[in-house]
Amino acid sequence: MKLEQLYLLSEAVKCASISGAAKKHYMAQSSISHAISSLEKELQTPLLNRNCTGVAPTATGRAILKEAQVIFKSVHNIEQIAEAQRGHVQVAFACLPCLNDWLVPTTLCRLRKTSPEVAVSTTADNSGTIIDQVTSETVPFGIVIQDADTGQHKGITYQPLFQDQYVLYVGKKSPLYGREMITYADVLKQPYIAYRDEFQKRNGGLTAMIAQQRRPNVQFRTDSLEVMKHLIASDEYVAFFPRYMSQEDAYLKSGAIQRLTVVDQPLTFTVSVVRRRQVTLSTRKKGLSKILIM
Repeated sequence: MKLEQLYLLSEAVKCASISGAAKKHYMAQSSISHAISSLEKELQTPLLNRNCTGVAPTATGRAILKEAQVIFKSVHNIEQIAEAQRGHVQVAFACLPCLNDWLVPTTLCRLRKTSPEVAVSTTADNSGTIIDQVTSETVPFGIVIQDADTGQHKGITYQPLFQDQYVLYVGKKSPLYGREMITYADVLKQPYIAYRDEFQKRNGGLTAMIAQQRRPNVQFRTDSLEVMKHLIASDEYVAFFPRYMSQEDAYLKSGAIQRLTVVDQPLTFTVSVVRRRQVTLSTRKKGLSKILIM
């Protein structure tokens, strides 16, 4: 019996799918299936019930996974001891795209001066996906927009970091450029650039905030913030960006883009650290989240 077999069994159960576990860990589905089948053969008992919709643990599988959690925790503790001894700490988390592009680099510069032994890795996505990653234990914590959907996510907790507000980015070719006041009706008349699946599904953040309103006139979608800003600066496109998290944007500083407040839609929100209730953030991770708002 190998630790990896137990771990892959656990991941398949968490994802309720071998293919889901394979995608999560960038592995071949056959590799995970073979590891679990080999473990079943060694123990001479089935551990998973397999069907066309996915997998679920057998009674024996549940009992084994309960014992395996003790092993996983011990392994984690061993790794923490080793990290402490060599003075090296790994911190991984998921966060909002704007946060990742503008605040995280500044944070890393500060962190390198105060804690050079800390190595940080981040992934960027929308709030809904980040919450799913935290729930499935893909990442230990995330930084998200806390919105009206908060209560629908069971087993997680939020720690507020700061407040921000969505403002509309417009370029010099936009008829809104130079305006002192705009309404949400003004926004609806403009060609809008959406980020990823914004306004296509309820994925938290801005989409959830204006769920009861008419949606903007989306004419282009992209997963690149840089492409969005370039198009806004060179054409009549508009898009919402957070005010605080984009304050160091070069397009704003050069005047190529102006940000406008929508007077009849406050669009204010709270940015929070999200984690599973049973997970306690280490001192290092708490320190990292605090540096983000300095």
